[in-house]
Amino acid sequence: MDSSNRESLPVSYIRQFCFCPRIPFLSVFLEIKPPPPLWVQDGVDFHEKAAMLQKRRKLSKFNLSGKGVFKSNIYLKSSVYPIHGIADGIFIMEDGEIVPLEFKAQDNFVASRGHILQLTGYAILLEEKFQKEVSRGFILYGRKGKTLGVEFTEE
Repeated sequence: MDSSNRESLPVSYIRQFCFCPRIPFLSVFLEIKPPPPLWVQDGVDFHEKAAMLQKRRKLSKFNLSGKGVFKSNIYLKSSVYPIHGIADGIFIMEDGEIVPLEFKAQDNFVASRGHILQLTGYAILLEEKFQKEVSRGFILYGRKGKTLGVEFTEE
């Protein structure tokens, strides 16, 4: 972590923690930074391609009505919670609704708890940034962008 984020954890660590609690522990507290596996670069490449493709997809795919603008790789940092991150994408709808998107490279359409909690973390950051409630978001899986809608509630 760079010094500007020393007291803040990346939202992606939520997903990592759900997968294996040792990963964020070793990285944050012991500052062990192993070289990233080869598949990490594949994921980075996928995210870039997915963001480009998303610009051409129709809002109706997400049951979003009206017009909206898609933005990718949005840096977010909370002044309330010790978290920060880069949202893969967001829709800013003409009615003011903010809808986060999370891209996952795997083609198998299996929503994990970690994926949903990571998207929820971005929703919390977006609520703070835009000062409005974020009520839903989407996780897109694989090249075809199979979509899982997530409703955000108090629970």
